[in-house]
Formats: sequence, structure tokens, C-alpha cells
Amino acid sequence: MMWIASAHTLFNEYDAEEDWAWANGLTQLHAGAAVSRGFVITRLKRNIDKTRPDGGGQSFPSGHAARSYYPAWYIYHRYGFKQAAPYLLAATYSGYTRVDAKRHYWSDIAASAAITYAISHYMTSSADDPAQPKFGVGFGGDGVWFNYDWRW
Repeated sequence: MMWIASAHTLFNEYDAEEDWAWANGLTQLHAGAAVSRGFVITRLKRNIDKTRPDGGGQSFPSGHAARSYYPAWYIYHRYGFKQAAPYLLAATYSGYTRVDAKRHYWSDIAASAAITYAISHYMTSSADDPAQPKFGVGFGGDGVWFNYDWRW
């Protein structure tokens, strides 16, 4: 789903007249995914080690659901509900398949959805309202800069 969300961002934000206009969206998408899946979800799975319905370990929270929900919440926060609806449906279906395969409980899926929603909220700025919390990147003659701006 990350590749589809990346293509969605490029389609909505690429402007040949403005160099690197699309970079903030892609940076927010990939940085947020790295934080949610790479740090938060993985650490929770290792520390909680909840038993799966099939008897295995590390059920809570669902990594598959996190990988599906983060791009959906990113699209939601960046472009709004109308553009995010298909992504959210696909993420929910992904969660359903994990429950149906007896790999997770619904609570594992819900936790992943909630965690990735919160991370996306703080990592993603709206394409229309730059005053929201954001993680940004810029390119200039002197190099590359990264910025995180958190407003209450």
C-alpha cells in the first residue's frame, strides 16, 4: 500500500514548474511509516508478546495492519476522507484477512489502526493547511534540511 500512497502523492503534488514540491508529502509518508512500523509497532510486539489465536507469539499489535493503515491515515490527513476511503477499506480488509487466518484478534487490528492514526496525525500536514503538525524536508543551494513543526 506504500507504493500506491506514494504514487497518489506524486499524482496530487508533482508540479514540473516547482522543484521538489512533492518532497514533503513523500517524506511525511515514509518517515511516518518508518516510525510507526519500524519503531513503535515492532517494540510493542516484542515487549508485550501476546499469544496469537493460532498459538504463536507477538500478536499485539498487528504489523500487517499497521503497514496497511498508516498509508490510509496519511492520505486521510493529507487529502481528506474522500480520497482516503478506498485506502481505509483496503486496510480494514487486510485486518479482516489476518483475523480470518487466525493470526490476530480484532483488538490487535484496532490497536494498529489507532497507533498509526496518532502517528500520522503528528507526522502529516494537510496539503491545504500547512499550519497543521508536520514533518518537512527542503532542498536549497546549500543542501537538504529537515524540519518538524508541532503546533497545538
